[in-house]
Amino acid sequence: MKTLFVLAAATVATVPVAAQSVTAPNLVEAVAFSGAPDGAQAYRVVYRSTDGGDAAVNVTGVVIVPAGRAPVGSRDIVAWAHGTSGIADACAPSINSWLFGSIAGLSDLLKRGYIVTATDYQGLGGPGPHPYLVGPSAAHSVLDAVRAARAIPDASASSRFAVWGESQGGHAALWTAQLAASYAPELQLVAAAAAAPPVDLAANLTGNTNAVVRALSTAYAAASWSSVYDVPLSTIARPTGQDLIRRLAKNCVTLDGFKLRTKIGLARLTYQLRGVNLSASPRWAELMRVNSVVPRKLGVPLLVAQGSADVIVAPPVTRQFVEQLCRAGQPLRFVEIAGGDHVTIAKRTAATTTMLTARVPDPTGYGRVVRDASGQVIRVVEHKDADAATLAVDEVATSVYAFAAGPLREALDRLGTDNAQGELYLTDVVELHRAAGLAVGAQLAGDPDETRGVNDRAQLAELARLLRDRTVLAHQRAGVAFLDPQTAWVDVDVLLEPDVTIAQGVQLHGRTVVRRGAVVGPDTTLIDCEVGEDASVVRSHCSGAVIGAEATVGPFTYLRPGAVLGRGVKTGAYVEVKASTIGDGSKVPHLAYVGDATVGTGSNIGAGTIVVNYDGRDKHRTTVGDDVRIGSNNVLVAPVTVHDGAYTAAGSAITEDVPAGALGVGRAKQRIIEGWVARRRPPHQGSSG
Repeated sequence: MKTLFVLAAATVATVPVAAQSVTAPNLVEAVAFSGAPDGAQAYRVVYRSTDGGDAAVNVTGVVIVPAGRAPVGSRDIVAWAHGTSGIADACAPSINSWLFGSIAGLSDLLKRGYIVTATDYQGLGGPGPHPYLVGPSAAHSVLDAVRAARAIPDASASSRFAVWGESQGGHAALWTAQLAASYAPELQLVAAAAAAPPVDLAANLTGNTNAVVRALSTAYAAASWSSVYDVPLSTIARPTGQDLIRRLAKNCVTLDGFKLRTKIGLARLTYQLRGVNLSASPRWAELMRVNSVVPRKLGVPLLVAQGSADVIVAPPVTRQFVEQLCRAGQPLRFVEIAGGDHVTIAKRTAATTTMLTARVPDPTGYGRVVRDASGQVIRVVEHKDADAATLAVDEVATSVYAFAAGPLREALDRLGTDNAQGELYLTDVVELHRAAGLAVGAQLAGDPDETRGVNDRAQLAELARLLRDRTVLAHQRAGVAFLDPQTAWVDVDVLLEPDVTIAQGVQLHGRTVVRRGAVVGPDTTLIDCEVGEDASVVRSHCSGAVIGAEATVGPFTYLRPGAVLGRGVKTGAYVEVKASTIGDGSKVPHLAYVGDATVGTGSNIGAGTIVVNYDGRDKHRTTVGDDVRIGSNNVLVAPVTVHDGAYTAAGSAITEDVPAGALGVGRAKQRIIEGWVARRRPPHQGSSG
């Protein structure tokens, strides 16, 4: 946890540095000190920069150089911008014991050979007030820290750098990306990353729903800006509140909380500022506006990370900023971590390994996730290797990981089989990465059922039922009636409008759409179908069909791909329709096959009709016009057209076109053969009764 004490005893040497050219700030001093991870060498530096108004200032910070000889050429730089630590000199990260632990991803960056710079910002540890959340000043401090690193002889620093920051540092990182080309043209910015950045200061200083957070942020900003911009505190607070602001501004932010006196002061200030709206003051409103981050194209790739449970930087504000950047054409990746808070967002974003975990009522068979006292993951222990205490842990590894490729390859080479099963455990990579000082993150699944594994057909069926139940429930809550939810199977891509009724034994698959008021079932399967408003489909199987509004289908109808039924169409028992359009109000009541046909409006296809569409080699079309009556037991031999208003006689084989208004008869003339039965009947058969 963070504690506040000066690392005076850690100073071991002073490195003299020659004056720099005008294109880089003069490095005033670089003091080497110990404590950096992985054998790296850290320097506390003092360097020249400029404030927001381009006046010369001295700024302090840290430069951390990887161990070992520099590669051929030079080392690239990652410029770290720290989150809010306070505005007093004692809050400067470079003089505090928590410095190295606060830089998200530090160990991994050093192992990859990057120099890491960490500015304190103007006024933290240096002369003058700290311009809290003043964009240009923060950007200048970050950029000049990169220049300072390049002036350290043993660093071998290149001009290429990326900027990476959290919270206040996310704000600084975005300002750095916007000003880098104009302020430090000799440097080459290659990427920027910001975790939980307060991009809209009005929203963060005045709109924060957490009154205590709003009070502390206001105290820091008000105390800082009253000095930097000469804005009287009297514009926002009474004398008692002004005194509270000044006193609270002397406190540094620590992860282990504030002292009791500070908590009491925050409570008092919260009460004092309960009716204060900084945006109501034109001067304050303008300062918040000019120091907010404008969502514009940066010219380099950008990563923005946000925790969904952040109570300091509101997730909706960040999402809106990201959407505006996208509209501006900015290449970016937005990572929103479910349940992520403000304090851990940067480290979770910078993790070399991130794993998905779940809390389950019965963890039998799963690897247990073991955390330290601070809640950080330290290892995963497989069930067969766990002791009694570990078996009591209900947080399990779900076998879903995101790894950085390089460290993963190194860890895989070091896996061993010294375990109960004599196997290579991928889960051991977690402990290997922690032992190497690399960041390991864990995302706890909000719903453990979504992480359940499938090892056999029984488990697959169980999860299918779970998905079915959730899908049906979502439709029920949206206004769909299920007469028997346990017998309905609805794919996730199916669209059901409100007031649809789904009867027993219905299966809806693919991209089926059922419009308002329609009734489907019982005992019906629809695959990639569209059912119009107030239509009815009963005991039928339909695939790739369009069923018009108020149409009735079934029972026992088979609609194949390409079947299009107009409004009010009826297709009844034992009717099959394929690749055919049936116009509004037409009927195919029973016992018919209609294939590759076009039927007009208001027509009737008699029982037993067959459209003969295939000659053994090719398919042919049949056209039936409007108001046509096809007699029962007809055969329509394609290609053929029965024009508007025509009739065909029952039992006809129609092989030629039937003109409009005509009757088509295609059957042999009936003959009567007297005495035929007596002559043909065998002698032993008796007479009929």
